[in-house]
Amino acid sequence: MGGYTNIVMLLLRRDVDINTYDWNGGTPLLYAVRGNHVKCVEALLESRDSPLRKLGEQWPDPSQSSVPEAQPLPASVQQVIENHILKLFQNKKRKK
Repeated sequence: MGGYTNIVMLLLRRDVDINTYDWNGGTPLLYAVRGNHVKCVEALLESRDSPLRKLGEQWPDPSQSSVPEAQPLPASVQQVIENHILKLFQNKKRKK
């Protein structure tokens, strides 16, 4: 699958901010998803700084981004994201 998973893991261990935007408005998660790098997507979603863990925060306005219009997600990446979101909601219900 590629995607430089070892480098992503190294950066996560060093507490690099994974929610930083590049000059084009993209984030590491965005590029991992676009590249269908499933292992990188999983690592980024599982990190404590995952954008999905911060659902209550204000998201940037997509109209302000210069990132081209989204393409359909590859099925494998979409499945990883859906499973992660489902797990977050299940954990939230258990805590109540």
